[in-house]
Amino acid sequence: GSGFMSQPQPPVDADLNTSLLATLSPLNLLRSLSHELRTPLAAILGWTEWLLESPLEVRQTDEGIRHIRSAAEKMLRLLDDYYDLARFDDEGATTTGATDLLVTLRRICHGLDLVAQQRHQTLRIEAEEQIPSRSVSSALRQALWLSVRHLLCAAPEGATVTIRPDVTTSPPQLVVSSDQELSETTDSGG
Repeated sequence: GSGFMSQPQPPVDADLNTSLLATLSPLNLLRSLSHELRTPLAAILGWTEWLLESPLEVRQTDEGIRHIRSAAEKMLRLLDDYYDLARFDDEGATTTGATDLLVTLRRICHGLDLVAQQRHQTLRIEAEEQIPSRSVSSALRQALWLSVRHLLCAAPEGATVTIRPDVTTSPPQLVVSSDQELSETTDSGG
């Protein structure tokens, strides 16, 4: 089927480059969350102001309420994503600073299983025996979580999302793919 192949990633090592570490710092995650919440929040405020100040037909009122609901649902999904990521990283921190790659991938699949179930999706790891035993830093755990979470959201309901090693490359890469066409839609809620 058609699929998504992850962009080439740096080797999976504990010594991840500092730019990735900086990108995933708590302050940058907070900045990102704040930025991502502003768009749907602005839509909610704009629609409520319009609904309160303008005499509207029932159809227009219904449309405004649908947009408000859509923006609020987007905000909830964003907050859920960030909460799940923080919880996942906290659980990883209780073990060690670095974790084995296969252990990390299994934890990601377990942690995102509820997201997949809600969309009738399957999330699986193929060729586990070929996944190299490498140490994974906290920042890389977060990047992997976000990448797989993003693919689940972009894959349609009923899709199977697969994580597998590509041992034909040196160093080996991880490939995350879907058995169905991905959709990349953004809805600002407005």
